Amino acid sequence: MVPNVLWVALGGALGSGCRYWIGTLLAEKSQNFPWATFSVNAFGSLALGFLLASSLLSGDQKLGLKLFLTVGLMGGFTTYSTFSYEVLSLMQKGAWTTGATYLLTTLLVCLLASASGFFLGRQFL
Repeated sequence: MVPNVLWVALGGALGSGCRYWIGTLLAEKSQNFPWATFSVNAFGSLALGFLLASSLLSGDQKLGLKLFLTVGLMGGFTTYSTFSYEVLSLMQKGAWTTGATYLLTTLLVCLLASASGFFLGRQFL
């Protein structure tokens, strides 16, 4: 049996790798707005809401899978620290409107994405 910490580490490695890959794909488009971080956080919020609400991860026998997908994969994929840094960086550069827009849009979109994912996940009960 694989220890839980290894499931988290494997998921985290995969999630971080995916985030890096998306960042490289969106690097050109992220000149004036941090689209890569915004995109991964919005999608990750939707996916995490879905996973936690769905019956796919219910039951103690699926704890390793749950840890792999939620704490590991989604935890490695999404990034609050980069989001915070990007908001601060935009504001330090004097791009107050862009920074505030990014801050508020991310909070609203991610909250709505989580709620939507949760609603969709409940459909699988």
